[in-house]
Amino acid sequence: MESENKKYVQQNSWKKTNEKYLFELQKFLDLLDNINQEELKKKILYQFMQYDKTIEDIVAEMMKNKS
Repeated sequence: MESENKKYVQQNSWKKTNEKYLFELQKFLDLLDNINQEELKKKILYQFMQYDKTIEDIVAEMMKNKS
């Protein structure tokens, strides 16, 4: 289990260092902060998290196929 977690962190470390990703994420979060309706804010954040997980999975699969 620990090695799986380590792999996951390594595969997704690009998110912590990719300036374009971080910039766009910050813009998204800034816009999200401006939404007053809490329920809508939660739904949007949840959907973003689903999207982000999908991107992580795609990148992990691409990296696995590259090896």
